[in-house]
Amino acid sequence: MITKAHAPHLCVATVPIFQHLPQPMLEQIGSVVQHTHFAKGEPLYLSGSPATALYIIHEGSVKVSRSLADGREQIVRLLEPGDFDGDHGLFVTEQHEAAATATAPVSACVLYKREFQRLLKDAPEVSFAVMQELTRRIDQLEAKATGAMAPVEGRLAAYLLAQPQPEFRLPMKKKDLAQYLGTTPETLSRRLKAFGQVGLIREVRPSVIRVLDPAGLARQSALQGPAH
Repeated sequence: MITKAHAPHLCVATVPIFQHLPQPMLEQIGSVVQHTHFAKGEPLYLSGSPATALYIIHEGSVKVSRSLADGREQIVRLLEPGDFDGDHGLFVTEQHEAAATATAPVSACVLYKREFQRLLKDAPEVSFAVMQELTRRIDQLEAKATGAMAPVEGRLAAYLLAQPQPEFRLPMKKKDLAQYLGTTPETLSRRLKAFGQVGLIREVRPSVIRVLDPAGLARQSALQGPAH
């Protein structure tokens, strides 16, 4: 069930495209967002459903995925607190081309299309910030495509280094992370174990990783070679 947030500006203020706005503008945006919760495994939206809203992740994690022709799932993006999704549909398409699913309990702010387009008129600087964010995503996709040629060790090391904290819980099941990194669950488990044996990381408890040697991981992420 969607309800109005009690302090919605706290949610929108976490998003890069809004962070630079003055407090009155944040409060104006906050007054029109709606606050909602999704249980683990619950979809935020489905592929083919109407694309009518911007989803701002306040807490939790989300995977954005597509179904391939052979029935497999391809994870194209991972969303963490401060990330947003749904913007493509607000500009280009009327339907979602992918599905978004909560991989942990999610709290999100929802900004619907009419309010979002009104915001772009009232605050033109947001349009520029949106373009910057979309450009950053293109860069990430290009980097991911290039990284697919690196060995599994390099892809995994780069992923671990990209996490905001040195100790973190994996935001998805290991089989999903393996799919995201373009490998198998068995290979992922072997690489994690190998990283632990040489002191790069430590699995402090199931699915909770602590990075012990960022410099060592950086050397691994720089490796080049054919994908495993």
